[in-house]
Amino acid sequence: MRLVAAVLGLVVAGPVLGQDRFYTGNELHDLCRSNRNFVVGYLAGFTDGLWMVDADQNTNELNACIPNGVTLGQLADVVCAHLVKFPAARHMPASRLTRGAFNIAFPCR
Repeated sequence: MRLVAAVLGLVVAGPVLGQDRFYTGNELHDLCRSNRNFVVGYLAGFTDGLWMVDADQNTNELNACIPNGVTLGQLADVVCAHLVKFPAARHMPASRLTRGAFNIAFPCR
């Protein structure tokens, strides 16, 4: 139920038109510290969206190979740790930083 609430929070988080991003790395970093359930919901939507595009277009837009069995909690650990490790990049869109974190943690071999 918490996951559903977090995902719904993404839907109603604010106006979308004219934006090039929903969140910055700074905003996601703050959420890592204050609202972990929101981060898990954000990552569920992020990865599901990219996997859907990959399946439809036969691509690997994620540029990462997340192994079977990895949990959303683990993905949150990876992304939140990445934001701590690279503070100078936190002004960038959270989606770009999330993709970078996944690329480093789960490289395709």
